[in-house]
Amino acid sequence: MKKIFIGLIALSTISIAAQPTLGTAQDGTNVWENGSQGKILVDGKVTSTIPVVRYVVYASADGSYATAEDKVVLPDFVISQSKSDAGFTKTPNKIYVKRVNAEHTDVVDLELGDDVSFKLDFNSLGYNIGANWYTVNADESFTPFAFFQKSYLDNLLTTVPEVRLDLNGNIYNSGAKRNVYKLGQFVRMVIKTNGVLEFGNKVADHWLEANFSDDIVNKFEALFSTGQPFTGFPILVKVD
Repeated sequence: MKKIFIGLIALSTISIAAQPTLGTAQDGTNVWENGSQGKILVDGKVTSTIPVVRYVVYASADGSYATAEDKVVLPDFVISQSKSDAGFTKTPNKIYVKRVNAEHTDVVDLELGDDVSFKLDFNSLGYNIGANWYTVNADESFTPFAFFQKSYLDNLLTTVPEVRLDLNGNIYNSGAKRNVYKLGQFVRMVIKTNGVLEFGNKVADHWLEANFSDDIVNKFEALFSTGQPFTGFPILVKVD
């Protein structure tokens, strides 16, 4: 009995909100009459501990978590010098970043101030590109060869000694004059909405270098004729 009594005393020191009583009115309280004024008290706490918010990144065709996948499986990307033949064969799923609800059972929309940034981590695959973090309105293009580990492609290209892979993911000849394999389409990365990254095709009109000879092109493209798979290309995500 003594322990219960002490517990009740401790509980009485806590400020507990109560429903206002409407039957009486008094100046300077929760209930007042015209000609006087009301007052409500505010309790709270100021802390330096930032609330923990959980986020999730996933791939989806429609953005819903019901169709979410934990990685992006891109459709085939065709390499060709022809603009009409090159590029993704289908529209890739988008990448979404959402908040996880308090119960950790579903996702909710980002809130104002949840500024999402994406980084295509080409550096980890051996290239000298991909150092930037991209946010809303970003629109970049890059070669599909940069999806591969550079060491993997370097080894693959040993069967075609006329070509090399540079640190930007471009295929070029090994002769005295640098010629670059001219892709008809590049991979496009665009962020139109905060927290949503899209892949697509980008016509490579800016490529003006002289091209490979046809025999080298045929030998090089033959390496990809049955499809060269890549796995685990990393996209980093942060929310500021």
